[in-house]
Amino acid sequence: MSNKGSTLIEALFAFMIFCSVLVGLISLQATLNRSYTKIQHDQASLNEVETVREYGGDLPYIIEKVLRS
Repeated sequence: MSNKGSTLIEALFAFMIFCSVLVGLISLQATLNRSYTKIQHDQASLNEVETVREYGGDLPYIIEKVLRS
């Protein structure tokens, strides 16, 4: 009986470790996806700002850019 109890405790302990690792990996993947989405959003915003500035920005900037070319 003592041997079965020890085996059960070891199995439960191994299962607890497995669940902890699984939860850690899932949370790491969620954080990675959130960061990737934020980077994509920031890049799209930056591209939009650069496009507006390059083609439809303020007049002094456009004149300065043309004069330097």
